Amino acid sequence: MKKILSSIIIVLLCKFSIAQYFNYPASGVSFVTGLNYTDLGGNGTKITTNYKGQPMGVQNDNSSIQNIGFTFNFAGINFQQFVLHTNGFIKLGTDSTNLDDSYNVLFGNDANTQNVIYPFNNKLLGSNGSTEFRIYTQGTAPNRTCTIQFRSLTDSGCSQCSNPNGLSTQIQFGNIEFQIVLYETTNVIEFVYGTFLSSGNTAGYVPSNCGIKLNSQKNSTNITKASATAFSAAQFLDGPYTGNSFNTRNDNLPASGFTYRFTPVNVLTNNTQILSVRYNGKISKNYNHQISTVIRNIGKTNYTNFPITMTTTGANTYSRTITLANFNGGDIDTIYFNPPAWANAGNTFSEIKLPSDDDNTNNIDTAKQLVTNNIIGTSFDTSIVASVGSTSNQIEMATFFKNNSTNKITSLSTYISGAGRQYRFYVYGVSADTPKTKLYQGTTLTSVAGKNTLNLAPAQYINVTGDFFVVVVQISATVNLGQAYKVENYLRPKYFYFRSPQGSSIAPTSAWFDASTSTLPFTKFMIDATFQNPPTSPVDTTLLPVKFNYFTGIKEGKNNILNWQSSSEINSLGFEIQRSANGKDFVKIGFENSRGGATTIATYSFLDTKPLTGINYYRLRQLDKDGKESFSEVISINTNEKLKLEIVSLFPNPSKENASIIFNSASVNKMNITVTNLQGKVVLSQIINATKGENRVQLNTANLPAGNYLINIAEMNTENAVTTKFVKL
Repeated sequence: MKKILSSIIIVLLCKFSIAQYFNYPASGVSFVTGLNYTDLGGNGTKITTNYKGQPMGVQNDNSSIQNIGFTFNFAGINFQQFVLHTNGFIKLGTDSTNLDDSYNVLFGNDANTQNVIYPFNNKLLGSNGSTEFRIYTQGTAPNRTCTIQFRSLTDSGCSQCSNPNGLSTQIQFGNIEFQIVLYETTNVIEFVYGTFLSSGNTAGYVPSNCGIKLNSQKNSTNITKASATAFSAAQFLDGPYTGNSFNTRNDNLPASGFTYRFTPVNVLTNNTQILSVRYNGKISKNYNHQISTVIRNIGKTNYTNFPITMTTTGANTYSRTITLANFNGGDIDTIYFNPPAWANAGNTFSEIKLPSDDDNTNNIDTAKQLVTNNIIGTSFDTSIVASVGSTSNQIEMATFFKNNSTNKITSLSTYISGAGRQYRFYVYGVSADTPKTKLYQGTTLTSVAGKNTLNLAPAQYINVTGDFFVVVVQISATVNLGQAYKVENYLRPKYFYFRSPQGSSIAPTSAWFDASTSTLPFTKFMIDATFQNPPTSPVDTTLLPVKFNYFTGIKEGKNNILNWQSSSEINSLGFEIQRSANGKDFVKIGFENSRGGATTIATYSFLDTKPLTGINYYRLRQLDKDGKESFSEVISINTNEKLKLEIVSLFPNPSKENASIIFNSASVNKMNITVTNLQGKVVLSQIINATKGENRVQLNTANLPAGNYLINIAEMNTENAVTTKFVKL
């Protein structure tokens, strides 16, 4: 997803129609049960040649071009042919070259992984010497079907996965059979699963991909399930996996004939929608906060300079418009509004609005916040709609709170659906975005139905100096606590965690698990925290004098080198370099005087000759001559980690004329840098001699048409490569 870094005024909304659009949403996917799986036998045509004209292999091979037998419309484009890959998918069209990312087509970033249909995308192997791939078109126009069959295959296990004994997962299946069925006229797609047999090895999960994809991860619909979850209990996702992929194992097999059906929907020409608005329901005055919205373009039109407006009314007023440079059909994007800290107590309503289009019922949503003197909380109201807990194991549920001041917590509240249930409150500090150091452990409490509040005596007040987590612990391993939660579609990442020290189906390990990556149905937990003192007024970072282009760091021998660049310095005094061992407690290790101007670019470098062992966190404290301050982003350098090829920064992005890319290289070698459009065509290319460590390259993008591109850096004579997305204005 794109991250919006700054706002600009509303500009003219430009749009143009495109031929292809994604019309297979998750809402159009369904289960079909009770069918019989019919093997094609000798019907149809066996696929015997690969893309090179040689005999078709049974492992990591793709076929010659095959005829569907009729016109199949996929997302607005008519196809008559396809190419089959032995790793469980087909690619519509006539591209008969070798397909890249064949084990993981969902996350491929080139033209070879577009217009793909994948019922069981894995590194598949032949089984029992009878493996074959066959196509059979039958019926009469306009109601013909085309069946593509994968027969007598097996998986290859998973070296990165583990079975209950903690060992790598061995081959799970002795036999796998499935079919893709394409329907003429209706353009329905079916995945029909046949005979799955166990290999007899110890059960352990194998992750695969299952779904359909247009031209990007965002323009895809996928089926997800845990390995212990039945095929008939899987969930359907708009966009890529955020937690489990399509996980299977040999003691949980599909019934022969079980089918997933993808039904296309009618698509309006101009139709954008708000999927979610994410915020905290209770906010203290002078408290830094964020409101974000997830939006999707579900129409046939690509937009440029697409405005999203937030207007705040009630106890506080505010207005801001953020403009997306490109908002293409099928795109899902997250827009981050960072309004000022609210100054007045009372109900505050922030309306998020998209431009009018062919369906205005989904263009407006509202963030409802109660601004208080000293309470912060996740929920605006107090009603319990849904709750969560475990009937088999103890479970801990954590909620993140951003805190911009040193303070004391005087009380904690949560909402529980029933009475007589035992629980505790914990408070943790934050490290690497997860609960880390326990700051407070409460005694066991017994719930009432509804709001439950723990009021602390002054001697028990909990000191917090920065961000923190409030954790609610279910004590019983058999009685569901029923902690209340509110639905938040596209749950904010790294805000809500859960774990079970004993392990359970809800929280399978003792490690903290990010709820946003889970396919479980609960979302943001209802938690309130009360401060002893109202937060002090935060610094308004929009008025600070420095604009950073980048802040990077790299390990070089025994030293750590920090580099940063500013493009505007107004009234700036300089930069205090700070380091931390935990990402929270920073100390000064150096200072660099400002040497930039209002319109000049200034580049800085600082050498840390005595870095800490392990992970070093760094940030810049920028000071100006009027006493104001601001902080850069926090970066980290692991002194124990080996240098690798990685993209550190790309700026500006979006860009009009030139873009600078910073990347790290583990060695001295030639690098091939290419820029490709979303159709896979290379539009820019250059080869450079990279040095070990940090490298900077400027790309002249002035002549490129506006749109989305991929920048790929590939180390020559190796398989090392990295890719990032770039937007040309």
